[in-house]
Amino acid sequence: MRLFRHMAVLALLPALCGCPVPQVVVPELPPITEFEAVVSAFARRDAVVRSLRARMRVKVQADGEKPLSTTVLVTLRRPGALRVEALGPVDELEALFVMKDGRYTAVSMPDKKVRNGVAGEEALERALGLRMAPDEAESVLCGTVRLVEFTQGQIGADEPQKEVVVLIEKPGGEKQIIRADRETLAVKKVETSAAEGDKISTVEFEEISTVMGIPFPHRVKATFAGRVKSLNIAFREIEINPEIKDEEFLVEIPKGFAVE
Repeated sequence: MRLFRHMAVLALLPALCGCPVPQVVVPELPPITEFEAVVSAFARRDAVVRSLRARMRVKVQADGEKPLSTTVLVTLRRPGALRVEALGPVDELEALFVMKDGRYTAVSMPDKKVRNGVAGEEALERALGLRMAPDEAESVLCGTVRLVEFTQGQIGADEPQKEVVVLIEKPGGEKQIIRADRETLAVKKVETSAAEGDKISTVEFEEISTVMGIPFPHRVKATFAGRVKSLNIAFREIEINPEIKDEEFLVEIPKGFAVE
């Protein structure tokens, strides 16, 4: 389906960001042997980025489709507001995906089609084939991890890789294995599995460098179950915590477009 091909490249980008934060405050890092403190540091890092503007190159591999690569512009504001524009060879708009106020709108310019729906837990899978909850994808886009609900966990170290390794889980629920840099606690890899043990997703954060005082990955690689099999995101421009107004999430449907 052409609409899917054009919109699949937007798949990693869900319902996001709230009040802008004028200044980034980098959390203090705890001793890496303290499980609860390290997990809390992951959560605080996630909370630091409240809004984001970015220009990126995105390559998506969907089931049964050829790989698709395009330039993507992202505007997000946590929680619940996202605008993603997929551009063509000369920066013309090819597809638009907007989430706000619990709804999403997906527009394919070549097909002259519009799709609307509820921005719930399965919105990205229904609209784009991406098996990832909006808040989870939000954290990934902001360069970190959304922790699954957990009641127990373990912490260890991979000394050759200079990494901290954390396992969190809840019996009967999802499980995550998180690998982070030993010195900065910047998340480098997250593996999320279902209660039955089936792998849901693997996300790797690469080319990490400081942006506004916090470690931020400039490349994200992810693999998934579902129609979208993999995504490769290369950030070209990043602006953290800009002021973003409601008007930026308005969608004007062109005349003659079919609405589903």
